[in-house]
Amino acid sequence: MKRRDVITHCSSDAGLLLPRQAERKVGICRRLAEAMPELPRPITGPAQMLELVASRTFAIGCRYKDGNDLNRLRHDPLLKIAVGRCPESGRPLASQSTISRLENAPRKVEAARLTAALVDQFCCSVKPEKEEILDIDETFCAAHGGHQLAFWNAHEDDL
Repeated sequence: MKRRDVITHCSSDAGLLLPRQAERKVGICRRLAEAMPELPRPITGPAQMLELVASRTFAIGCRYKDGNDLNRLRHDPLLKIAVGRCPESGRPLASQSTISRLENAPRKVEAARLTAALVDQFCCSVKPEKEEILDIDETFCAAHGGHQLAFWNAHEDDL
């Protein structure tokens, strides 16, 4: 076996199997994929949208916050297994550029549908006999400089 073959069969994070199991039980990625708009260069079918949403969600869940990480993780065998693709013979997952298009695709209407999907998921998971406490932190955290979309991160008169 060549050294390169050994490296390509290694995974960076065995923790990817935990969010896969949670997704199978809860199904939040499926709900979000159904609420997502088609990408500018359309992908073929809802199964690929589910793969895109799942791969990005699982990467975030394993502390890969930046979409650039998907350029490396797209070949990760455990991430492929987590999204339902064969780790050895399956083609690589979506690249960073496709993930960026995914993240920038929703407009106001789709963002509202995504929000409704999350609220619906929450409502399905609440047990009526239990008291649920939502601890929402609305602490203002200023974004300084010319960061993309920084204008969304402010309270009235704080800019």
